[in-house]
Amino acid sequence: MTSVLVATLTPPDGLCSVSFTESMLRMMLFDATKDGMLIGGGGPMFLPASPNTISKMRNHAATYLLDDTAAEWLLFIDSDMGFSEDAPYQLLAAADPETAPVVGALCFGMFKTVTDERGGWKTKPFPTIYDWDEADDGTSGFKLRYDYTPAVVTRVAATGAAFLLIHRSVLEKVREISGDTWFDRARIREGEEMMGEDIAFCARVASVGLPVFVHAGVPTSHLKPVWVDEEYYRNARLIHELTDAS
Repeated sequence: MTSVLVATLTPPDGLCSVSFTESMLRMMLFDATKDGMLIGGGGPMFLPASPNTISKMRNHAATYLLDDTAAEWLLFIDSDMGFSEDAPYQLLAAADPETAPVVGALCFGMFKTVTDERGGWKTKPFPTIYDWDEADDGTSGFKLRYDYTPAVVTRVAATGAAFLLIHRSVLEKVREISGDTWFDRARIREGEEMMGEDIAFCARVASVGLPVFVHAGVPTSHLKPVWVDEEYYRNARLIHELTDAS
C-alpha cells in the first residue's frame, strides 16, 4: 500500500493557523476512512522552524523519511496553509514515481511592493509557479509564471514547498550527488542573491534529470497579512462588479 509521510514546519512557538488545524483534522479523518496512506506513513510530524532553520528542518524530514521509515512519499504541508481533505489523494493521482515524482499543489505567495506611507505595505499575490528564463542579454534564472492553465497538471521549473509531494527516489538520487543538502539555499551565480530553500531544491531535482509539476486543480489558501485601505477596497469592489456583471 502507498504510504505518505506528512511533515509540517511550524513557527518556533508552535502556533499554527486555524485554517491549517481544521484542514489537517479533516484530512486525517478522511484518510482514516479511505486507504490510511497518511496514517501509514508514520506522520504527521511537526518541525518547529525559524527563518534561519527552514532549510535544516526540511532536510531533517527528508533524512528521516529515507533512514527511519519505509514511506514512499514525503508531503510537506506548512502550518499556514488551508487545503481540502482529499488534496493529498488528488496529488497522488497525478504523481508517478518515474514520470511525475515531484508534484505541488496550487499555492500563492504575497509580495510587499511599496510602502503605503502609513507603516504598512501595498501587497501583490503571485502563484508559486516558476519557469526557467533565458534572457536576451545572456542571463538566466527563475521567472514567475502568472498565467497558468487552471485545473491542469503542468510542468514547471520550480515551485514552493508549502504543499509539495516528493517521491523518495528523488531524495535518494539527490543524496547520491549532493548528500543530505536537498533544501540548502544556494546561488545560481556567484554574487547573486541566495535562492529560497524550495527553489534550490527544485534546481537540484532538475540537476539529476527529474521533472517538477504543479497541479493547478488542487487549490490551497495561504494565510498572509494584508493592509486593507481605500485603494484595496476600490480594486476589490471593481472585481466584484465585473464578476456580478458576467
